[in-house]
Amino acid sequence: MFVFLLLSVVMVMGILNSGVVAARCYDSDGGKNYMAPGYVKDYNRMYSDKCIKSGVPGVSVYLKEYYCGPRKMYTYQYCRFGCVDGACLSANTVCGDGKKMQNEECDKGANNGNVCTPGYDSSCTYCTANCKLETVKGGYCGDGTVDPGEACDDDNNVNGDGCDADCNTEVVCDEDWSCGAWGDCVVFSISTSYPHSVRHRTCTDANSCGTSNTKPATEMACHCVSAWDWEEDYVNIGDPVSETGYNLLNFGPVEPLTNDGSWGYSNNPLCRRDYGFDGDCRAVSTATTTDSASFRLNMGGTSDDYMLNYIYFYVLEGTTNDSFDVYIDGVKVHEHIDLGYANMYCDGNEDWVQHVIEPSTLLQHFPYNRYSHVGGNRTMKIVSTGQHWSGYGTYGQLGVTEVRSRWLKRSVVCT
Repeated sequence: MFVFLLLSVVMVMGILNSGVVAARCYDSDGGKNYMAPGYVKDYNRMYSDKCIKSGVPGVSVYLKEYYCGPRKMYTYQYCRFGCVDGACLSANTVCGDGKKMQNEECDKGANNGNVCTPGYDSSCTYCTANCKLETVKGGYCGDGTVDPGEACDDDNNVNGDGCDADCNTEVVCDEDWSCGAWGDCVVFSISTSYPHSVRHRTCTDANSCGTSNTKPATEMACHCVSAWDWEEDYVNIGDPVSETGYNLLNFGPVEPLTNDGSWGYSNNPLCRRDYGFDGDCRAVSTATTTDSASFRLNMGGTSDDYMLNYIYFYVLEGTTNDSFDVYIDGVKVHEHIDLGYANMYCDGNEDWVQHVIEPSTLLQHFPYNRYSHVGGNRTMKIVSTGQHWSGYGTYGQLGVTEVRSRWLKRSVVCT
């Protein structure tokens, strides 16, 4: 039995050594030959060497090389100069050998440099002699060359110039334009530093061609500069001419034309009586009126071209209680309580005292635009709140002269 087994082992080894098993696997390029394409045939299966894409379109730098072996029958090889048709390229591979290297866009071998012929209004691509892709564009309407099928080609696709957009000849209408004068600048977007505007004009074609190939420009940019300037409105109460149009109601007569008295006069240079107005006035609260009087006053526009309102009152204050309130459109905006100190530098005499209503005060009570401006014609009422004094029946309680409103208005100058 032992002899039989030994003979069996010897026979198997002899079969392996005789090449019977080896004959089942055939490698056409003789093994791991990376520079030549080949294939491996194992029984009825065939495996060809092939290039592996590198991730860059059209470029392969890895080779999957098949060979005969007892276990794995392939290996991967990095090809420094690229991989084409199942083999690594060598360093001496050149443009024109028909094998596209990694640094070549194409390689058609003997066909490199054969320029393709594109059709009309189309294009084609060929491989140049230095292995670069080149695109050739065919003729088209508007290229300045009269191609087959074109009656004309004037290097554009504009109608009305003798050759239309489809390269057909046409009857030309000669445009005859005349233009009017440029209009004023129209501001369409404005800021305090860089206002933008345009001016326009009208142009007419005397031949009514219906085209505008030679039509002159009808819009032109303007250069504009903007600035803020002070404007004002005031009424000199006590001057009948100045009072016209301000709707004065319930004021007393003009003083001191009606009654004697100092009415703000003082020889003391420290007194603040000289504000540049005449000093004539009317009294609020007299024996023949109520304790309030009103008038109308302009406070500027209501658009974004206006900002900041100030109101200045000039009220006569003396030894009596000259307290008062100010209302605008029925809303109380100012209160003055007379503590008896206004005349302390005027030797006990009466003096004109200025009262100012600030923008911040006005904006607490009225709607305003983004530039902090109230604006509009407003009804203003002054109410005397002090206790009537002994001369009330003759002189009245509270003397008022000029009332002035001031605001900033934007001006735009365009050239």
